[in-house]
Amino acid sequence: MEEKKWKNLEDYREQVWGCARCNWCQNMFAWNVQSARFNEICPAFFQKRFAAYSGMGRMHISRALLEGEFDYEESPRLLDIVNRCTLCGACQINCLRLQEKEPANVI
Repeated sequence: MEEKKWKNLEDYREQVWGCARCNWCQNMFAWNVQSARFNEICPAFFQKRFAAYSGMGRMHISRALLEGEFDYEESPRLLDIVNRCTLCGACQINCLRLQEKEPANVI
């Protein structure tokens, strides 16, 4: 059986620094929505209402981890943020339309 090769956060440095912080990982494109009631696409962001739980927030956290601005042990909520992601891919679909980034793969 082939051994799975795990990626390191460093492998995503270009993706993380390329994030434009546009918030499209949180919301639908306006022309696809009939009402603001159905605007949110990220289940974790919809539930928590805090940017860290969105794809953009996870990219920002990853950048801080890469640059040594804080460490895993300094944030007891970091595991909750990472594990709250359902990996539905909605953030990735919107991001690939605009920037060719893959936020669902980063953390």
